[in-house]
Amino acid sequence: MTFFLRIFTAWLCLAAALPVQAQALTPEESRAHARAAIELFLGRGDRIAGIAEAMRGLPPNPTAEDMERYPEAANALWRAYASKGFKLNARVPAFAQLNRDGSRMLLLYQVNSDMPLDQRPPTYLLDTATGLPVGEPVPASETGEIGFITSVGHTGFSPDGSTAYIAARDGVLFLDARTGARLYRLPSAGISAPQPYGFSHDGRYFVTYERSILEGTAATVYDTATWQQVAQFPLGGKRFTMKLGEGMVEVEGSGDAEVVGLMGWNGHGALLGQTGSTDPSQPASLIEIALDGTRRVIAADVMQEPFSLFASPDRRILALRGSDRMVVMKDDGQVLFESAFHGEDIGAFVRNGTAISIALLNRFSSAPDLELSVVDLTGAALEPQVSDFVPFNNLLYSAQGEMLGFVGSGGYEGLDVPNGPELYRAAFALLSAEQQRELADAGTRPAPPPELVQETPQLLAEAEMALQAGDRIGAIRALLDHFPPDPGPEDLDPGTYAYQLLWRVAASRNSQIEELHMGATNVVDPTGTRRVALYSPDHETIKGALYDANTGELISELVIPDAIASDGGYSIWGTYVSPTGDMLAVGNFGRVHFYDGRTGALLRSVYVPAGEKGSSASYAGFSQDGEKFALRYRNTLHIVSPSTGAIATTAMPDRGFELIGWMPDGGLALFEHPLHWREAGYLARIYSFRDGHFSELFTVREEPEGLATTPGAVEISEQGTAFAFFESSTERFVIYTPDGKRTYSGKSIHGDLHFVRDGQAFAHRVNRPQPGNLLNVVAIDGSELEAIPQDFPLFEQSMFDQSGVLLDGAPTPLSAIRYRGEDVPQGRALFDYVRDELLPMLGGTVENAPVDPMKEAQHLPAD
Repeated sequence: MTFFLRIFTAWLCLAAALPVQAQALTPEESRAHARAAIELFLGRGDRIAGIAEAMRGLPPNPTAEDMERYPEAANALWRAYASKGFKLNARVPAFAQLNRDGSRMLLLYQVNSDMPLDQRPPTYLLDTATGLPVGEPVPASETGEIGFITSVGHTGFSPDGSTAYIAARDGVLFLDARTGARLYRLPSAGISAPQPYGFSHDGRYFVTYERSILEGTAATVYDTATWQQVAQFPLGGKRFTMKLGEGMVEVEGSGDAEVVGLMGWNGHGALLGQTGSTDPSQPASLIEIALDGTRRVIAADVMQEPFSLFASPDRRILALRGSDRMVVMKDDGQVLFESAFHGEDIGAFVRNGTAISIALLNRFSSAPDLELSVVDLTGAALEPQVSDFVPFNNLLYSAQGEMLGFVGSGGYEGLDVPNGPELYRAAFALLSAEQQRELADAGTRPAPPPELVQETPQLLAEAEMALQAGDRIGAIRALLDHFPPDPGPEDLDPGTYAYQLLWRVAASRNSQIEELHMGATNVVDPTGTRRVALYSPDHETIKGALYDANTGELISELVIPDAIASDGGYSIWGTYVSPTGDMLAVGNFGRVHFYDGRTGALLRSVYVPAGEKGSSASYAGFSQDGEKFALRYRNTLHIVSPSTGAIATTAMPDRGFELIGWMPDGGLALFEHPLHWREAGYLARIYSFRDGHFSELFTVREEPEGLATTPGAVEISEQGTAFAFFESSTERFVIYTPDGKRTYSGKSIHGDLHFVRDGQAFAHRVNRPQPGNLLNVVAIDGSELEAIPQDFPLFEQSMFDQSGVLLDGAPTPLSAIRYRGEDVPQGRALFDYVRDELLPMLGGTVENAPVDPMKEAQHLPAD
């Protein structure tokens, strides 16, 4: 529950000659300090400042009754004190893992895979009390690729926290967690470099698994007293077919159809595994594997997809988590309960394994605003308590306060954190002398800066959350409750967050679509009236559908001749809409099917020469005049006439050319990525193809002036003003102007960036979104801009299921003409349109009571 926070008054002093007299601390002032404390330690990574700010929300030397009187400040102090987050002297993504008592941390930096080993940062064992290394860091020359792997299974601690382990190039390295001394190096068992999966619950055994394309996967178990191998058994997984493209190696093999993914230990010395098939559509089961290799099914066909697992401290209760649900069971397979579980959420056992805390990352919040759903082992809702935040309380930051990564809790629950007045005294000892003097004199305590305590009104936060889950009806209801029944110009100020959110809801094409369960591609036409979607219900076939973009109602199914999803090779397929919205196209394996954009009727199918099942193609879609459609198949560029089906072909150089998109002048943009870029001396080249001729625009070289690695994708703005290079290994994007000038680099993922403002700027989602602060907007010259409502429509054209789970798959090319909300009214006409036209169109009424869609999605009892 959020509250409006009043403007704080300064503390009053009577006279300079008189003793300072402090006003009584009000609950509102205490809550403001609590809010600011959480923002400081969890939002900006400044733990000590957060501790000091939380203590300002309590009286000096508080009693137990004082701590109860100001619970928000007491809880903020407890969380800040319990935090194991750190500021790092780096701006490189990082990952860390705690031991069970929270005294030690293994810290790894994620680096570019092309970076030489001698230039990569080492792996550190840290003392969490001081933040200082324990023993000598482990250089990347020993750990190899572990520098950019963030799986908990690759690093960890023994159950008692005394031993740390790190995956190494040719084995597993064990360290004394107290001193950092190297204890033992466990060599590879011979198949490949081993990947550790940790100690058994009693610490007696340690298991690794090794993968090989030809040999499959095997698990090896060692006795930790002698480090002798006590068991090894295969886990299957030899069946595969890889077709890696023209001019590259094609490998085929056969063997076990069943694959066993190792998942760790249970509480009585047996391993847990997940059985599946090389066909991901087949159901997955949970099995137990004894040390002699015999298997016992614990839960058959528990999910129709691969799942992850987290376990209680004694590993007797298991939580299996898929993309949209969680199944909690005993280790003998007895199911305790099932619950909906959003794919973005994360969960952990708390309260010594008697409850599960779920961090609702799918809810619209920043790290300081994190909300929890806590349930007992029957699935009944519990009131969250402060210790339930511990698994999600630890983050890594740069010196500038940017979030760099997460810290795995390792089972740490904050049991060492004192309570009540003892907590205040322990926290007081961590502060500087100046901070201690300030706290001792309550009359000199400053109010927290307003930007640290600003909160969004509850109804606007509800509207934002509903919009981000595709529930536009819920968003409109919350907004109508926020605005007065007859709003005037002062209520509809375009500069306010409420008005901007109202405009975004009107321009949004986010929809919840009941029929879809797995999204593939989705695009809204430039007029905002139609949505075309492709999806694969069984991983074998493709289905298409045309929807009303505003209401989500089905208009027609699309007939897709000979549609297949995959055939052991790469399948690149997608949906494209003409600039007028009158025609749409579906591309699949070198085929293009054209449809009427209003009815979904099939107009014609075009098969490019030599197109065949199982062969890859890439698409640029419709030209900006709608008269051409471009695709690349193998090393041939095909330009198709949508109106006649005629095809013009051009041979492309055999140097890894890929399509980018159409340019406004009628040319095509392409990029070349050499197979061996170090020998070539560049990472990419950008070309224009026009009137049958290729011409080079610019060359992209290595950092510091260029890219860190070969781009996974390149996109051009609709207006041709800028190129965006996406580095898949670093999750970074880099902006270039058409003359080859690099202007910006930032952290994002392909599909989460759009060019806005007629191509003069681009926008991407912020790392820590909160209501009113969703997008970073940057001019193409690199200067930062304030976000405006018109920047949002391209980010709000997604499909969701009925519980708010995102269904979107592959993004539409940035060069495609898209709906941008040009027809949305302004002022009082906007309010009337949303209330009187849009809400009834969506099937809602003003009288409908507001709902909390996220609580429904969790299938939890109401408070």
